[in-house]
Amino acid sequence: MGGGVTIPPKEVIEENEEKLFIVGGIDRTGLKQLTAALKDLKDIRIATESVANENNSDYVKKVGFCS
Repeated sequence: MGGGVTIPPKEVIEENEEKLFIVGGIDRTGLKQLTAALKDLKDIRIATESVANENNSDYVKKVGFCS
């Protein structure tokens, strides 16, 4: 029985965060741009995950594979 579907292993990403506090003024325009960019990235990630889940669901229905 060859030709089976192989599922790749789950990717694990380890992130390390560092906090750096700097005394000084805040660039409000830059902060707004950064906030907007992060929101856009979040929206893209959510949309991509949604499409991937829909595609995976369709694939599971067609192939009849359930985990």
